[in-house]
Parts: sequence; structure tokens; C-alpha cells
Amino acid sequence: PSRAVPGGRAVSHLSAQTTAGSMEVEVPTGDLGGTHPGTFGAAEAREMYDRWGDKYTESIEQWGYKTPEQIAKMVKDHCTKSDAPVLDLGAGDGLSGLALKAAGFSGDMTALDISPKLLEIARARGVYEHVMEADLSIALPLE
Repeated sequence: PSRAVPGGRAVSHLSAQTTAGSMEVEVPTGDLGGTHPGTFGAAEAREMYDRWGDKYTESIEQWGYKTPEQIAKMVKDHCTKSDAPVLDLGAGDGLSGLALKAAGFSGDMTALDISPKLLEIARARGVYEHVMEADLSIALPLE
């Protein structure tokens, strides 16, 4: 559901269930290009991220998003092979791939995401050997 916040800016409250537990985030509706339900399926997620597309990186950087750097540090702290292959699930626009490369990882990287638009941006970053559209709420088409 959307609501107004101080300053008159509308936000959408999004919730997701992950293996680490629940995640809730308020996303400025203006960044998404309209209002969005708090709970939605794969088609709605694909549409939302595709519409957000070109403004996605700018939006999350404005929020102080540091997850890619945190992921790269954690992987570097626990992975002894810098040339190990990487599967970036929910790769979005590829910021985690960039952070992993900057941290010294040189193995083949594969990006999976539901949004063709964000994968287009990730592909243009030049850090992934493979880019695949995938719905992470169902079994992955990998062997």
C-alpha cells in the first residue's frame, strides 16, 4: 500500500519473505513510476523493476544502499578462491558484480534477475559472462 510521508512524497511499502526472514522496505513511489501493491507476484515484480529500470541505480544510491560492498567483503572474507565462479541471484543492475570484481574476484560471473531491463543494465557493466532472466520464486533452470 502507498502512503504519504513528511514532505508530501508518496511511498510504497513492500514486503518480502527471504531465507533470512521477512524484509520490509518503503520505496518512494515516484521512483517506481506509480503506486504498487504491498504484495505482488512475479509478473508485477518484473513490471515494477522494468519500469523503474533507468532510475534504479540512482534511487538506491540515494538511499545509501551499501549491500553490494557488504556482499563483496563477506564473500572475500569467506572464499579462498578469487577465481571461483559466482552466481548472482537477484542481480538487478549488476552493482554486486561490480563490487565483487573490485574486490578481486576474477571467476566467471552469472547474473540472474526477473527484470529484463535491469539485466540489460547489468550486461552493459561488462562484469558478467552470463546474464539470464529468471523468476527466483520457482525452481531455477540450471543444472
